[in-house]
Amino acid sequence: MLGIDCPVGWPRQFTDLLIAARAGKVPPDTAGDAAGKQALAFRRTDLAVHAVTGRWPLSVSADRIAYPAMRCAGLLARLAATGQQVRRSGIDSLVAEVYPAAALRIWGLATASYKAAGATISDSRSGLVDALMNQTGWLNWGDWRFLCLESHDALDAVVCSIVAGAVQLGRTTGPTDDEVAVAEEEGWIHLPDRDFLTRPR
Repeated sequence: MLGIDCPVGWPRQFTDLLIAARAGKVPPDTAGDAAGKQALAFRRTDLAVHAVTGRWPLSVSADRIAYPAMRCAGLLARLAATGQQVRRSGIDSLVAEVYPAAALRIWGLATASYKAAGATISDSRSGLVDALMNQTGWLNWGDWRFLCLESHDALDAVVCSIVAGAVQLGRTTGPTDDEVAVAEEEGWIHLPDRDFLTRPR
């Protein structure tokens, strides 16, 4: 199971807009109001994450996260070509979309400034790493603590792995039955249980 900190799909209405634009059939009222813009910028899962955490994921159709998403689409296609089960919903799939900062917030761990550079920020990341280690006595960190202190990417990778484990154990919030179809198209961010760190099983 791979936890991927990257959008694995685009908003349905955004992809519909691209198809319409290619055919020269864009509706005149496209993005005419706030609701229309939001539907083009954010996926169903982004709305769900915001409702739970108060935090907006980056828009895969209107922000620079689109570049990694394009790369991710190719990587997922390569995995699928090897016969692996790859579903954007993360259900019965080799991969699941995760969001480290949202997971940390759900677990009650301070995330302010942990990705920025500088000595002051290093202290912030140090506190976050120590708090995460204290709540994961079941996890052998080995020498990874030092790499996580040096790199927020390394820390995010560890969190991605933890959330991937939560997905495997059925301890994340996936799409509802009514949301599965759109999740298979747009992707779905799996948010872990609040007590997963301290009680993984």
